[in-house]
Amino acid sequence: MSEASVTLSSTERVRLSDVDRSFKYPALFFILFGCFWLILGTAFAIIASIKLHTPDFLGGIESLTFGRVRSAHLNSVALGMGNNFAFCVALWVMARLCQTPLRNGWMVMVAGLF
Repeated sequence: MSEASVTLSSTERVRLSDVDRSFKYPALFFILFGCFWLILGTAFAIIASIKLHTPDFLGGIESLTFGRVRSAHLNSVALGMGNNFAFCVALWVMARLCQTPLRNGWMVMVAGLF
């Protein structure tokens, strides 16, 4: 190991493991909802791709025109998936840098629902 490498004491390791343990369920919440929006956005992308090649596909349903499906795809991926993953990473980085366990993780999940 070089002199520049940082070694953690046992108390620092315990403190960081407490931080990670307190963030387990909020992180899982944001990752699962991000994956949900990714799957939904992918379904819209597949429908939009099929409609490019076969415009009559799902032609009887007005709300599934190409313009609406393409917009739904872009919004669900960018806003649904992207925001959930960004919140997850930002909260984890903030908790690790402050070396403070996340208190009231359920409040973060309620805020994530809104």
